[in-house]
Amino acid sequence: MRAKSYAYNLAGVEKIKSKGIRYHVIKNHLTMSDHKKCLFWNGIPPETNETRNLAVEQSKQFELTGFTSTTNQYTPFRINKSLRSFKHEIKTISSVKLALNRCDDKRIVCEDQIHTIAHGHYLIQ
Repeated sequence: MRAKSYAYNLAGVEKIKSKGIRYHVIKNHLTMSDHKKCLFWNGIPPETNETRNLAVEQSKQFELTGFTSTTNQYTPFRINKSLRSFKHEIKTISSVKLALNRCDDKRIVCEDQIHTIAHGHYLIQ
């Protein structure tokens, strides 16, 4: 996983953190199974536009029903909603963000896709 993004389940207590993603998105739309799919999925990466559109559809479904999608379709994107003020007018902004990404640019991932080694480590030569 990317830096400052992790999830663990310890003694039945599930903890998910992801920097740059709003708390309500983490609480309502990210699960431990999403993290496992992100780490261990070996298929061809879907097209970016398709997965973005899937995230928008899942967000609309959540607004209507109050439940997240139960389909097996996986998308690493999530909708972030926030309030911003422009010239003293408050507006709601929806942005599509990449919430899950298994590419860490600060470390090199080992073959088991769990352990990592820092750049410049003596084993990398």
